[in-house]
Amino acid sequence: MVEEILLTTQKMVRDKSKAFTLTLFEKVTAVILFLAIVLLMFVTIHTRSSLDAVQQQVETIRLETRAILDDNVVLQQKIDRLTTSDRLEEIAKLYGLSRNEKNVRSVTR
Repeated sequence: MVEEILLTTQKMVRDKSKAFTLTLFEKVTAVILFLAIVLLMFVTIHTRSSLDAVQQQVETIRLETRAILDDNVVLQQKIDRLTTSDRLEEIAKLYGLSRNEKNVRSVTR
């Protein structure tokens, strides 16, 4: 009885070792899959770093655009202040000019 158990266990061990042997095709497939996974990891890392660089450039351009828009607002306020009717009349008086209502045209943007 003990001999039967021993023989059965040895047979099971032999059968298990045969179950884990890989064919050449399976080995090649495993190597190809491993290389593909490694390649995909590198591609993912590279793509992510490129995306981060582009996002940083977009943010820089957004900040520059905001600064230009703020400058435009300030300049428009200066234009509005310099072209007020009272200021133009002061300058006209300084140079001895007068307003001729027939020659005045209103231009709106």
